[in-house]
Amino acid sequence: MNIQTNERTYITDLRTKLKQQFIQEMHNANKDPDKGITFDVMLDAYEAAKAEGKCFENPAQLQAAVGGRYVKAQIAFQILDSAQPNANRYNREVPQWFSSPLETALKLDIAALWQAVESDIASIVESRVKIAEHCSEQKRLQALQSSELVEELQDKLDELKELPAQLSELKIDNERLKTEVSVLENRASTLQASSDSSFALQRENAILEDNNAKIKSENQNMRKELERTAALLQETLIKKANLEGRLEERGEFSKTTNKRHPS
Repeated sequence: MNIQTNERTYITDLRTKLKQQFIQEMHNANKDPDKGITFDVMLDAYEAAKAEGKCFENPAQLQAAVGGRYVKAQIAFQILDSAQPNANRYNREVPQWFSSPLETALKLDIAALWQAVESDIASIVESRVKIAEHCSEQKRLQALQSSELVEELQDKLDELKELPAQLSELKIDNERLKTEVSVLENRASTLQASSDSSFALQRENAILEDNNAKIKSENQNMRKELERTAALLQETLIKKANLEGRLEERGEFSKTTNKRHPS
């Protein structure tokens, strides 16, 4: 019972420690750890894949399983991957292959000698661990930069996915505009023909108006000429009437004279 309780406590403490480390790394990368997919979701997915014997080998697989942003998945993957148990242990018991020959041949204090050897081994391992940690930090920074680039490329890819639909809409708009242009061109041709016809009619109308003006002028001249002719005719008739009157008077006078003076 105590073993199970201790195991659950250990697992809870480990999850808390890993989550705190994740939050710190997210802050170091200027990212919000509470935005998007949570660390607990990624941890559960990681453990589930591990239980099925299909451990994630890279951040992309973790991202594909839970979704979200690549940088967040990359940071979580590094923390979870580095938290896997290490097979190397310090302060190991003296191995049989080391103690048996020495006990028989040299009869030395095997435990003391092993502690000295173990101390040297621990120093070497610690030195190598520090070197590995330094390299790991450099790789972590490089991986973070790479993950940001991957995330940027993923965003670009999402934008590019919309281009075919936009292109299709542009093609539809282009065909619609072609139709409208064709209609406008036909209308312009019709208006041009109408304008040309109207211009021709205007020219003909101008010619007719000019001819009409000439006819009116000639008519006016003819009317004046007729008026002069009528006046002249009337004057002639008056003169003729006067002349005839005089002639008649003379005829009467001649007749009277003849009567008075017969031959």
